[in-house]
Amino acid sequence: MVVYKDLSAYVEHPRHKIGSGGDTDNMQMSIAIAEKLISQLLWTAEVLVSRFVTPCF
Repeated sequence: MVVYKDLSAYVEHPRHKIGSGGDTDNMQMSIAIAEKLISQLLWTAEVLVSRFVTPCF
């Protein structure tokens, strides 16, 4: 396995073809959690799930 220690440029993962700046499901879920925290709504499963299924446009 090659180890990259130079962070001066984007290095694409050899198996996942997500370009620079591409979104992943993990990133979208992290954004949804952050938006929930900012909204100051109660921390319930229903509130969190609604953030996961609401489109981010």
